[in-house]
Amino acid sequence: MYEIVLAVVKKSKVISVKEIVKKTGFKKSEVIEALKFLSLKGKLIYMNPRIKFNSSCENCILRKFCKTKGGKNGIFIN
Repeated sequence: MYEIVLAVVKKSKVISVKEIVKKTGFKKSEVIEALKFLSLKGKLIYMNPRIKFNSSCENCILRKFCKTKGGKNGIFIN
């Protein structure tokens, strides 16, 4: 499951949880679990969509290296 989710995200570069659910056919909770796991492994960046991106980017230690700069989707490939 993790590999499938990662492949879909890599193909799309920036994508939403809703789009991943449509493309993979997994449940939303399963997709979020996979995204959290892949984020912990360093394969991608998954930000909680409830976080306001602009303020989180200001406080993020990776802001100098990150290319997203507060995009509207919460999943970014490294």
